[in-house]
Formats: sequence, C-alpha cells, structure tokens
Amino acid sequence: MERRELFKILAATAAGSQASAQHQHGTAAPDLASYKPRFFSASEYETLDHLCEVILPAGAQSPGARQAQVRFFIDVMVHFSDAAEPAAMARRPEGHGGGGAGEFW
Repeated sequence: MERRELFKILAATAAGSQASAQHQHGTAAPDLASYKPRFFSASEYETLDHLCEVILPAGAQSPGARQAQVRFFIDVMVHFSDAAEPAAMARRPEGHGGGGAGEFW
C-alpha cells in the first residue's frame, strides 16, 4: 500500500465519521403527560402502571417502572406488534395459553 492510498483511506474515514455524528432524528420525544394509550383502555393503562411499579419499584439508586415509563413502552410495543397478536391477547384475558396441564404458552 502506498502512502497516498493510506491518506485517502484515512481522509475518507474521518469525513464519514463526521457526517454520521451529525445526523438528525426524525421526531421529538412524545409528551407522555398527555399521551393517550393506543392499545389499552385508560383504566387498563393505569392498572398496567401500578403492576409495573410493583414488579420494578424505585430503589435508592435506580428509578422504578413509573419513572422509566414502562407502561408507555408496553403500550407502544403491543400496538405496533403483529396485527394478529393484539387480537389474540385480547381474546385471552385469563392469561397465557388456555391449554392443558404443563402448557406454558
């Protein structure tokens, strides 16, 4: 490899890293205080918030599920999941599966 070739490669790499460091994100973060759930009803969304906080409570060194907005994450993930999956979840309010003994899902 010649020295000129090496400098061309280094210059191209430096220019490429500068361009990627200055990219723009498409949208701003949503206002979670006025967020309306997309999949869950309002009461289900509040219940989800309480359940998540029970599972992931705030500690001395880390935020809990409420501060981390876990309910928002779950609502968005379920809303944008495969079209058949939310319908299947809505049909099974009793939980996973519905089959016989030993069936996990």
